[in-house]
Amino acid sequence: MEFTCPEFKSVTSNFLRKQLILVMFYTQNKHSTGHPWIKTSDLYLAQRLLLRIIRHLHQRPPYVTLRKADKWNLRLLFPFAIKTFSMRHTFIILVGLCLSNKLEAQFDMETNNGTLTITHYYGDDDVVIPSTHNGLPVTGIGNSAFNTDSITSIYIPTSITNIGISAFYGCSALTNVFLPHSIASIGDEAFCDCAALKSITVDTNNINYSSCDGVLFNKNRTAIIQYPNAKAGSYICPPTVAQIKRKAFHACSSLTNITFSDSLTSIDEAAFSECSKLEHVVFPDSLLQIGDFAFYECDHLSELCIPNNSTNIGVDAFRDCTKLSNLIVGGNNTHLQKQSFFGCNELTNVVLKEGIIEIGESSFFQCYALARITFPNSLTNIDDWAFHQCSRLADITLPSNLMRVGVMAFSDCSGLKDFTIPSSLTHIAPNAFSHCNTLTTMQIPSTVEKLGDLFEPPPFCGCSQLRKINVDPSNPYYSSIHGVLFNKQQTVLIEYPAGKSGEYRIPDGVTWINDDAFSGCTDLENITIPQSVDRIGSDAFCFCSSLTDINIPNSNVKGIIDAFYKCTNLNSIIVGGIEQIQHSSP
Repeated sequence: MEFTCPEFKSVTSNFLRKQLILVMFYTQNKHSTGHPWIKTSDLYLAQRLLLRIIRHLHQRPPYVTLRKADKWNLRLLFPFAIKTFSMRHTFIILVGLCLSNKLEAQFDMETNNGTLTITHYYGDDDVVIPSTHNGLPVTGIGNSAFNTDSITSIYIPTSITNIGISAFYGCSALTNVFLPHSIASIGDEAFCDCAALKSITVDTNNINYSSCDGVLFNKNRTAIIQYPNAKAGSYICPPTVAQIKRKAFHACSSLTNITFSDSLTSIDEAAFSECSKLEHVVFPDSLLQIGDFAFYECDHLSELCIPNNSTNIGVDAFRDCTKLSNLIVGGNNTHLQKQSFFGCNELTNVVLKEGIIEIGESSFFQCYALARITFPNSLTNIDDWAFHQCSRLADITLPSNLMRVGVMAFSDCSGLKDFTIPSSLTHIAPNAFSHCNTLTTMQIPSTVEKLGDLFEPPPFCGCSQLRKINVDPSNPYYSSIHGVLFNKQQTVLIEYPAGKSGEYRIPDGVTWINDDAFSGCTDLENITIPQSVDRIGSDAFCFCSSLTDINIPNSNVKGIIDAFYKCTNLNSIIVGGIEQIQHSSP
């Protein structure tokens, strides 16, 4: 006997094999019975359906239910079948009738104005969507209706007009899709992340969509909607393409190169995210917008030149492109969005062209290899965390129009050498240059209006080699004495450079020691605090590991509980002549 069902070999149970052989023998010899309810064309389908019911009955809880009409059919059929066929054949017929109801039970549907929409599918393998159910047309496939990794093929009837958002998202075994002429709308990401998908074909009579070489487009091919995940190699966009839709190439892990059309204006959100083998991209001058996460984790991209006409680079647009080494950004991208090049840890050289005004939050966060960056004179703001942990960044020239450096903007840039703060700069935020351990001297110009904030760490906190912070005497807000930073009235000690060593006497008249003012001063051996000090900020002396004894004359001083964290050799704290219990952590 020839077994036409390719899945027969997957059945290991002898009992199940016998049942499968039985139904195949029966269907292949049914003409001798003279009974017409099983058609010749059903042979192959019957074999597959029996295998499916066996799988479900043995691997999943049974959920087969019979409608009232089917129960009456069984009552009429059973005696006749017993008389005409063997008991075994009757069993097979009953299983088939149950199976027809079970297959209907694989779909959850909801009614809407006399039509049905599939909301969920429970089955596996080959899917045949019915065109009607209980007399109502099936016209829609709902959002996320087929999110399963077991579907290998799908038949979509011409009754279907709408396919919802993420309808087949993640159907990793699905290989080919044919869309009939009736399809009027397809939701975003409908066929996204289908790892085995090789081709999407659209009926040429469809007035809304089209396909070319297995790629799904809108009708006039101005937008690429979905590129099949399993298509490998290079791809050349048709010359009409102006838009790459959301997640159109997401996780196309075999795509190596793409050539854009000269008509391209928009690359939408996550359009090429996780294209792990994409090596080469050349953007046309027509490109205006690159969406959020557009090339996220394209970890084989090596060089990028973003054209001058481009006006927007989205949030996380090139995040974690770990092989990217060279970058040029055109000047019409006036605001680099936050985290746009976050984690590009092999990026070594960056050129930002004239016209760029702002570098967004965490834009170059953890670009560990970044050694050179060219800032445009148009730049006015470097936002929070922008170059955090760019540990190889050594020489920078801040532009002449820069007004603000944000919180931790250059923190942990451990290779950063002394640089000049331009006279345009008015605001240096807390921790802006913290732990830049190669800095030795900082010159604060007269124009700076804000250096950190009260109750916040100072801008140069923990710079272990910093020995001097010198303020221009004409600055109306700040002053310095022997390289120590104060407010203008010298009532607040803002920062003591962490690289200074030996002993230090705080000047009389100082009333407030700022948060983290002496943080990381590991070579500070002795500190003299005057009677005038009545407030000590949080972590003011943290990590001052050489301090052994602290004497605070003012018995009403506030804040000592959290001031001496990690002062590992501190023996005693005397406040107003009374020794206090040490509250700092060892």
